[in-house]
Amino acid sequence: MRYFFVNEEMGCTFSAYVNCLRLRRADDLHRQEPQTPVGDIIARSGFDSPSNYYKAKRKYGDE
Repeated sequence: MRYFFVNEEMGCTFSAYVNCLRLRRADDLHRQEPQTPVGDIIARSGFDSPSNYYKAKRKYGDE
């Protein structure tokens, strides 16, 4: 079994990959539901706190 599939195939760590997916989900939700409060979108995207969302946005937001 290859434990480092994401590292090898995607060129990033597993946590970075998951955070990028969460950020993409948040962007999609915001486009689909612009009236929804940002805190709700962040929670529905899988982030456990707004601060973790903003940290991920700063780190991976431009990828």
